[in-house]
Amino acid sequence: MTSWIDYWNGDHPIYVNERHKVLHYRLLARDLAGLVPDDDAVVLDFGCGEALSADILAGKTRRLTLSDAAPAVRDKLAARFAGHPRIAVLSDHEAFALPAALLFTAFRGFSTAVGVNTAIMAGASFGWLAPVVSSVLHNGTTVALLLDAVAGGTRE
Repeated sequence: MTSWIDYWNGDHPIYVNERHKVLHYRLLARDLAGLVPDDDAVVLDFGCGEALSADILAGKTRRLTLSDAAPAVRDKLAARFAGHPRIAVLSDHEAFALPAALLFTAFRGFSTAVGVNTAIMAGASFGWLAPVVSSVLHNGTTVALLLDAVAGGTRE
């Protein structure tokens, strides 16, 4: 493995099992959908990963663009959501070319999240962080979901 993109292109053991992965993506999509202000929003999910439940988020938007730097991930996304009227799949380079005025960012603290995740991915790219470490740091949502479950949260 030579880069973090290679890591995400292969099998990566960041989930306990398939149920954990499916639940992670379903709850994340549901929570993000709750932040979209109206059904006319155009949303970019940059670094979306497998986005297994992107259809939930897309149901709350006019258009959802999924973007991931890993080609194998994008290929799976394109196959999964082929023909979906509200979902487009783009490379990271194509996403950077989108006009910012067309996009609604539905995240509180988005700039902070982008800054932290950029630093994490830069650390991985330069070899300062092992791919496993960067994926754990980058996927803090997984930790939040597990803590919520341990605390007896009411999420489905």
